[in-house]
Amino acid sequence: MARMKKEIPEKRKSSILSIVNGSGQASISDLADRLGISHETVRRDLTALEERGLLRKVHGGAARLQVGLEAEFSRRLNQNRDGKQMIARAAAGCFQPGDSLFIDAGTTTALFAEELAHVPGLTVITNSVEVAMRLWTQRPNRPDIHILGGRYEGDVSEVLGPIAIDQIGQFRADYAVLTVGAIDESGGVMDFNTDEASIARAMIRNARNLVVLADHSKLDRTALVHVCALKVVTTLITDLPLPEPLAVAFASAGVKVVVASLPAPTRADPDLDG
Repeated sequence: MARMKKEIPEKRKSSILSIVNGSGQASISDLADRLGISHETVRRDLTALEERGLLRKVHGGAARLQVGLEAEFSRRLNQNRDGKQMIARAAAGCFQPGDSLFIDAGTTTALFAEELAHVPGLTVITNSVEVAMRLWTQRPNRPDIHILGGRYEGDVSEVLGPIAIDQIGQFRADYAVLTVGAIDESGGVMDFNTDEASIARAMIRNARNLVVLADHSKLDRTALVHVCALKVVTTLITDLPLPEPLAVAFASAGVKVVVASLPAPTRADPDLDG
């Protein structure tokens, strides 16, 4: 009897996966109606299936994975998924209608893009196909999306290279919202990939404020390529309190630090209009 109880949820998840793979995408409402289950049950099953790397959750439903590329992306997405989700939710609360944002490619910024569904009237410029797709599913608050052109790198579903950097220079955004490879008190903000670091630096140059999204695994470590000094960062949003030396360094640099488990501010920079 206990075995049967286990198999029923698995059969239900299998049905959900079959529907999503068959149509490419399905809403929570459609899945609930077709399977005769609650919306909450659908949400739980979608989360479980995404954690296994079998589909991709989007705002209001789920989408089929692309072969190979998204399976790897999903694996990385689920490394410290809870922490990244908290960061994404706290970050979305820092922006308001009318803001313009550069957003770079990464698993945390992909989750952040989904959370932006609650903020109407945004303009987003991104080099991430994943970010653009997740933003596109948002209704009724879909932002004005500009995706950069250039050399496509499928491993992270992003666009890199001099063409993308040139196009970044055609915009002036209120914020650059970036993920990073590493942060420490002496090296500042760093990355492991020279091309991704170049994109980040270009976005920083053409934005009025810099918001860095970094879970605790990125802190107190170093990487190959320097992106910027700590003093360039307006706001750091992370999932756990900073180690003391790094906390002191950020305070000395005048950086606002938001710990995602704590209440987030209403804007990333309250003095923006001052």
